[in-house]
Amino acid sequence: MIVAILDDGICQAEVKTKVERYCVGNSVNRNSVFDDKNSHATICAKIIEKYSSPEKIYDIVFLGNDDMAAPEDIIAALEFCLRLDIDVINLSNGIEVCGIDNSFSHRLREICEKLKKKGVCIFAAQSNSGMLTVPALFDSTISVEQVGLSSLMRLPYRPSDVYTKGAHLIRSNGKKCLTIRCNSYACPYAVAKYINNGKLDLHKVTCDVRLMDKKPKRKGGKLIGFEIFSPYSGESQGYVFFDRLSPAKRMYYRSCGQRFRSLHYGRLFCSWLLLNSFLYKKCDIPVVCIKNRDGSGRLASMLLSKLSSDGYSAAFLSINKKHYYYGACYVPKTLIMSYINYYSAVNSPDIIIAVNDRCRADDIIISCEEYGYNVISGNRIQSCSDISDVKDAIYRFYE
Repeated sequence: MIVAILDDGICQAEVKTKVERYCVGNSVNRNSVFDDKNSHATICAKIIEKYSSPEKIYDIVFLGNDDMAAPEDIIAALEFCLRLDIDVINLSNGIEVCGIDNSFSHRLREICEKLKKKGVCIFAAQSNSGMLTVPALFDSTISVEQVGLSSLMRLPYRPSDVYTKGAHLIRSNGKKCLTIRCNSYACPYAVAKYINNGKLDLHKVTCDVRLMDKKPKRKGGKLIGFEIFSPYSGESQGYVFFDRLSPAKRMYYRSCGQRFRSLHYGRLFCSWLLLNSFLYKKCDIPVVCIKNRDGSGRLASMLLSKLSSDGYSAAFLSINKKHYYYGACYVPKTLIMSYINYYSAVNSPDIIIAVNDRCRADDIIISCEEYGYNVISGNRIQSCSDISDVKDAIYRFYE
């Protein structure tokens, strides 16, 4: 397979594979870009070479000094890849969505969709800070981060396509050294395993490169949380509990070597979040309010998938802890309205889906009924039997 590494430049003396070099954008220092034996791109190339044998590497340089680049440069680098005959892209960088211009996000999404249609697989690393990251956020890319329960329990919720190991033993300047543990170096490892396998079914690549799944954890028939596990190996990664664990339970899980998190955020965190929300103006993007009833989590999840497929950056918030199973960002009921303002300002989505009992006057409201769904907009109630009809009703309301 032929790989393109979009980064800060590969030192050819440090890698064995044939490298073809290009500088793209306005941030690159073209005089010294290929001299650094310990550059980010060189380490990524070494990791790919260690675990696979690529035919050829295209070195697409768009990062400048101190790994800085304008948002337009990452678009230019990906657009350049359309001209090349490549199979896979390693993008061990990205841009946190906090405060970015929506027009940039849409342009970046369009070029990633074009590459996907061309048959190119884009492996994109998530930000190490835990923030939502583009282009890793897009359906057209394969988002990667290092494995761990902390990666799976976030506020806001950030699911990734692949979780794998982020630290690797490589040879640099003739000496063995261990890379730092980060998402940047988890990405080339996933690329290497993909090169070896030649398929997109990452469940079956290796137990070291995996999708994570959740299964309910019950006590006395009551749902108390979820176990995070690898569907390939069945290996448990830890537990997410709805409520705070007693000291005895915490000690028990620690003694068993089990990792765990709780969706009970505590007064201190809730107070901080409430105070922080006052810094942000009222949300001015569409908010789809879904009444908290049976079936609301599944409806929100399906709606999120539909909107994402249509190219919209959508978020799923819920006051129901059980909706974590469907990929929701759980927010306590007392904070949901304030958190909507905070989330829209920090993450700049196009639309928010909120499972909530309270709604603003200008929100469209959806409720799950025995026969389907009711879509309430103003004084009008529309009955829908299919999720596509619900989506169309939302589009008409906001057009």
